[in-house]
Amino acid sequence: QAEMPPSCGRLIEGARLTNRSVINGGDLVLSASSCCSLCLTNEACGSFEFVDETRRCWMHCRDPSGSLDIASTDNPGFTSAIMYRPPEDFTCKSQIFVAKSFSGGDVGEVCSVDTSQRCCELCTAREDCNAWTFFPAGRSCFLKNVAEGVNPTPSCVHISGRVERALPACTDFGFEYVGGDIRNEPADSVEDCQRRCAAAEDCPYFTYHILSKTCYFKCTSADKQPRAGFVSGAYVCPEEGEEADPRWPLHNNLAANPSYSTVERVADRESCAALCCRDGGC
Repeated sequence: QAEMPPSCGRLIEGARLTNRSVINGGDLVLSASSCCSLCLTNEACGSFEFVDETRRCWMHCRDPSGSLDIASTDNPGFTSAIMYRPPEDFTCKSQIFVAKSFSGGDVGEVCSVDTSQRCCELCTAREDCNAWTFFPAGRSCFLKNVAEGVNPTPSCVHISGRVERALPACTDFGFEYVGGDIRNEPADSVEDCQRRCAAAEDCPYFTYHILSKTCYFKCTSADKQPRAGFVSGAYVCPEEGEEADPRWPLHNNLAANPSYSTVERVADRESCAALCCRDGGC
C-alpha cells in the first residue's frame, strides 16, 4: 500500500464510522491512501472509511471538534482516519459553520471556486457581502448580505461563514437607529457614511444600509433596533476612555433660548435631544 500523506492524520485499523455523516456513495479506489487523496479534494470531508474487500471509499463530514464519529472498532478489513486540516490555515477572517448554509439575502454567486477560503475572500472584497455559503461539490460560492437562517445541511454539503470586517470601533453592526431622520444620501461604505455624517454639522448619528448603499443622517440613537444589513454609529468615534460627544448646540441657561412650548421630564440630556429631534418645530 502507498505511503499515507501526512494530511490523513491518525489511521484507525478496524474502525467503522456511523452513516449519518456520509458525503458520497462509496467511490471505487485502489487503497486507503487513494481514499485519503479523494477526501483531500473535498473540503467538506473531515474523515474517511476504506474497505479492503470492496475497495470502496466512504467520505464523512468534517466535525468542528476534530473527533471521529466511530460506530465500532472490531472490523477487520476496514481502515478509518481523520483528516488533518489545521484551522490556522484559514486566514480569511470569518466565523465558520461546517455542514450549514445561510438562506436568503443573496447578492451574487461565483462559479468555479475551489475552497471556502477563496469564497470568504470574494465576500470580503464586496462591501455588500457579509456572509457566504460554499458548496464544495459544485464549486459554487453564494454571496449574501445577511447571515440569517443558519440551516443544517444533509451530508455536510455546505460550509458557511460570517465575515468579520474591520468596521469603526463605535459602530453597531446589524442595528438600525429608528426614527430621527434628517436626510439620506448615497455612500460607498460604512466609513464613507461616517465621513459624510461628520462633514455635515447637523448629523450626530448615522445608519447605513449595506445593500442599497444608502447613508441615513440621524439626530438620535435612542431607538436602536436589531436589523440585518444595517450598520449604525456616531459621526466620530471617541478616543479610548472618553465619552462620545452628542454634537448638540447646547445652552446652559434658558436666557440663551427663552422660547419653548413644552416641558417634559426626561432621564438625561440625550433623551431631551431625542425629543427635540422628533419634533419638527423644535
